[in-house]
Amino acid sequence: MNDKKLKQMILQEMHLMGINPYDLGGLVKAISKEEEPEYEGKMAKSHLFKIAKYATELHNMLEDDENLEPWVQDKITIASHNMSAIMHHLEYKKMSGD
Repeated sequence: MNDKKLKQMILQEMHLMGINPYDLGGLVKAISKEEEPEYEGKMAKSHLFKIAKYATELHNMLEDDENLEPWVQDKITIASHNMSAIMHHLEYKKMSGD
């Protein structure tokens, strides 16, 4: 990437952020302001709600003696493993006060 393209990208991004590149005071203020808080917890809860909904629907859809394609069983096993790892990680983190 050449300097001209980089400058163009920076100016475009500043424009999208509502920053006037020729207003040095505003630019310094924009650069130094604290970042907006991120809401990862809220986003995670939204995803977890969908996971719980789909898991319940799948649970009710399947029969105990039903055969599943190997790739389906693999996806369920991986999802279970991932949820378990997250649960244990967060459980430990909350318990230890980290």
